[in-house]
Amino acid sequence: MDLKLAGKTALITGASKGIGGATAEVLAAEGCHLVLVARSAGDLARAKESIARKANVSVETVPADLSDNANVTRLAREFPDIDILVNNAGAIPGASCSTSTRRHGAQPGISRSSATSTCAGHSTR
Repeated sequence: MDLKLAGKTALITGASKGIGGATAEVLAAEGCHLVLVARSAGDLARAKESIARKANVSVETVPADLSDNANVTRLAREFPDIDILVNNAGAIPGASCSTSTRRHGAQPGISRSSATSTCAGHSTR
């Protein structure tokens, strides 16, 4: 399938395996350059190697624990020009929409999806 994404850059959190890893493989097959983020450097290296065998795209890896806001801020600064954000990190806290928005509200230049992930009053993990 051609989603017309070739040449776009996608930053994927929780990207080393599972849904994030599968998303990375699909976007790579579509021609997207990737920034893969997960806590484990070893798992990221394996994901990058797997993608490199199948697709001719650039793959950067960033080991980071996104439950630490300093790492979220660092990612936003290091990758300001991404085209696609797949926020699949498992560290999104559960809360109501209003609580989540207040506690984890957007910061300048940083898109936070915890509010949308918990709007039903429960975590989507």
